[in-house]
Amino acid sequence: MMYRTSKIKEIYDRNWDSLYRLCLIYMQNQEDACDMVQETFVRLLQYIGRQEEKTEVFRDEDHERAWLRTVACNLCKNELRHWWRRKRQEVEAIENLFEPGQAVQEHGEILEDILEMPEKYRVLIYLHYYEGYSVEEIGNILKEKPSTLRSRISKGRKLLEKKLKEDGYGKEN
Repeated sequence: MMYRTSKIKEIYDRNWDSLYRLCLIYMQNQEDACDMVQETFVRLLQYIGRQEEKTEVFRDEDHERAWLRTVACNLCKNELRHWWRRKRQEVEAIENLFEPGQAVQEHGEILEDILEMPEKYRVLIYLHYYEGYSVEEIGNILKEKPSTLRSRISKGRKLLEKKLKEDGYGKEN
């Protein structure tokens, strides 16, 4: 039985925005983030093609979200490891992480600081605080131990706190 086109469109509509933001956190540029999201959905179509006899490919929406985020994270990591990518540094404005007009007023300066953090902290902070994933869920997505991720989140939070204090946010101790 062929998976219905309307079902695939529902999955796309439900997940595109958050996948784009996740890929943008990794790739730090709109075009590459869009490419990674597109490639994630190509992988979804390939996966569904291999699962044709099943009426439902995913157990539930949480399983679907986790699968898509795992694929997107892996694609971004692979792309960032590519030799050409290592030769180039690009940082673009972050206004498109959220709805138009919302980013700069509500999240802009903090997100700029997050984007300047090393990748191992940047991605964790984003997934945990902006996407609302638990450390265990992030561990499943990134294939890392939750204890390791807790340490990184803690260190990332401290780095971010220090940066925010330097920028004049919060009170000095």
